[in-house]
Amino acid sequence: IILGVIIFALCFFIGLSVAKSTMSLSQFITGINKWEYHVKEQTTIYYSDNTEMTKIGYKKEYSDDFPELMKQAVVATEDKRFYEHNGLDSRGIGRAIWNNLKRGRKSEGGSTITQQLSRTLFLSQEKTYTRKIKEVFIATAIEDKYSKEAILNMYLNEIYMGRGCSGMQCAADSYFGKNVMNLNDAEITALVGMIQAPEYYRPDENMEALKKRQGVVVNNLVTQGFITQEEGERILKKELNFKPYKPSAISKHPYYVTYLTAK
Repeated sequence: IILGVIIFALCFFIGLSVAKSTMSLSQFITGINKWEYHVKEQTTIYYSDNTEMTKIGYKKEYSDDFPELMKQAVVATEDKRFYEHNGLDSRGIGRAIWNNLKRGRKSEGGSTITQQLSRTLFLSQEKTYTRKIKEVFIATAIEDKYSKEAILNMYLNEIYMGRGCSGMQCAADSYFGKNVMNLNDAEITALVGMIQAPEYYRPDENMEALKKRQGVVVNNLVTQGFITQEEGERILKKELNFKPYKPSAISKHPYYVTYLTAK
């Protein structure tokens, strides 16, 4: 009975949200059908004499490919049915709702990789039913337009990774001083672990939590058959040598401020 009430309530609120958003969603999805993915560079602000003043926005370094282990780890940890669904994983959403109800708090989400990408590229972080419905429709439109490989590549180029970085190539350089294709398996699993909450898992402030999260990623790889138990144990024993974080140099314009909102 309780589960039935919960399902009815969810359907009711979803129906309201859809009713309010149908027209704008139709226009938006039509726009996505014509949209092509391009990496957005940082915005550069110039002086009147055309010399550079500063850059605003997240730093991005596009990569046309990523290590196979990184792709496997992201799918295993963020969306294990990525290659089976069409943008919406109803089983994942149901599991997340049930676990959150049991724990009395929001402890996990049900968003797929494509939904996360939709939110990153097109939507804000506001937590409303309307935004969630838009996220689902946009994710479905993206799945209709792009292959799974292309979607995963976009995700790995766009996901926020802390230190003012979007994408795994920028993160590889910022955290390890390496090209993403040269990362070892320990570095890969650590970065994938940071996706969930990059500001919380900052290695310079919360290394213990990051190692635990890395363990979750490695365990997912083991249980889903991507690596053996022995390989997982070897990965976790490897030392992680993170580069110290050096924020951008202080601007010579002390009253010029930019604001970045993590996605």
